[in-house]
Amino acid sequence: MNSEKNKANKRYNLATYISILIVCMASIFILVGIRKAAIEYKNDVYTEYTDNKLEEFNALVYSACELGHVDLLRKAEAISMDIKTNLDMDKLRDCMDNNLPYPEFDGILRKHLQGNAFINTNAVINRNRNNIFVIINGKMVATYIHGSQFTGDAAIEMGSSVTPQDLINEYFYNPELSNDAIEKILRQYNGLIVWQQRKPIDSSIPKYTTFGMDDLAYIYENYGIDGFESFDILLPVYITEYGNIFGDYDVPGESKFDDNNKIIIVQKLNLKDYIEFRFPDILNQDTAILTRFEHLSIMVNIFIILQCLALLSYAFIFIVYYNHRIALEQEEEARLLLEKKNSD
Repeated sequence: MNSEKNKANKRYNLATYISILIVCMASIFILVGIRKAAIEYKNDVYTEYTDNKLEEFNALVYSACELGHVDLLRKAEAISMDIKTNLDMDKLRDCMDNNLPYPEFDGILRKHLQGNAFINTNAVINRNRNNIFVIINGKMVATYIHGSQFTGDAAIEMGSSVTPQDLINEYFYNPELSNDAIEKILRQYNGLIVWQQRKPIDSSIPKYTTFGMDDLAYIYENYGIDGFESFDILLPVYITEYGNIFGDYDVPGESKFDDNNKIIIVQKLNLKDYIEFRFPDILNQDTAILTRFEHLSIMVNIFIILQCLALLSYAFIFIVYYNHRIALEQEEEARLLLEKKNSD
């Protein structure tokens, strides 16, 4: 009777330990599945977030360009009115045709172009990376910067012999892209115009020869807004769009872009400066989302580790118990054999 009871208890205890091991193993598989599902969910959410973020970034770029363009249009209209009201138009034409000084013209430009939509109300934005310059007949006649890092010792005013290409070839990190930008301005190109004056913060950023919205997106996705530090968007406005201030119209195929007396006002816009000032929270969104998912992943990993430790503990207890039961059985068999032998 006792022998049968002991066998029943043994089977019950063994079944209990095996059940516990199965439950532990099953819970580990469940947690691993949860972890995999969480990672897949994170990737799906982050992909959707990245797509939305890129759309928001493109909208931000367009709105910034529109802000600068509208401001320049107002300035161009005011400059045109001021010139026609206060200057001798015959003298102005002669000065433009023969590249002669005209201080009163310089004064009108300075009056309207010292500030702009990006720096008027903000002392933080770098004025040199977001200023305005003026081109007439291929010559630089005004640039409103502090210091000589862009112009050297040259006097940039009406009558100047300095061309944008001269400055680009001498001072710029990427002359090829920057000269392409000037050519686009002179041809009144309607798309995105970008030059690269400074060395990039990351040497792996490509040295572009042409630049479009896809390139902006690539830099934003791979280098963040710091990648824009060396690039400036150029926003040109023309006096006038289809001719010059004297009423002469452009003739398609005949007008010379560097000899048509067109006043070209160009706003420089550095996206890094603009985004840091207007949308500083955009810098923290990626980190916040990734941090939440990392915390979730860490919690699931901790549960998996704890469950594995529990499994190992139960496995150790099971082995000790099983070996102990075997030893007891061997002792019992030996005792029974001895008793049988003595009885014989």
